[in-house]
Amino acid sequence: MNERLQLLDLDVVQYVDALTVLLLRQYEATHLPDLLSVFGPEKLTKFLTLFAGTTIQVPSTEVLYKLAREADIYTTMRKGGDVARLARRYDMSQAEVLQVNARVARLVDEVVDGGGKVEKQG
Repeated sequence: MNERLQLLDLDVVQYVDALTVLLLRQYEATHLPDLLSVFGPEKLTKFLTLFAGTTIQVPSTEVLYKLAREADIYTTMRKGGDVARLARRYDMSQAEVLQVNARVARLVDEVVDGGGKVEKQG
């Protein structure tokens, strides 16, 4: 019988408080406290188990804003939005707005199934 601790197989509730304290004390100079506030103790434990030892890259705020802008352009255009208004909103030329819309549409078409759900690729 394998007695190795399997975090996802156990009832995490029984030890999550102690585990949380130990993690936060050992890794207090990291973003674990922030992750705890976002996920809560049980989901943080599952997250850490799933991604243990993995380096996770988080996009910069600049990249997030750019992608949000592109998503807004795409969804607004799908609803019949005005190209000139989008160009003014984002200080872009109308040609740039159309290019962004076309690029995002191609990307979305690659990953969206017939039911409109985004599926994980790979």
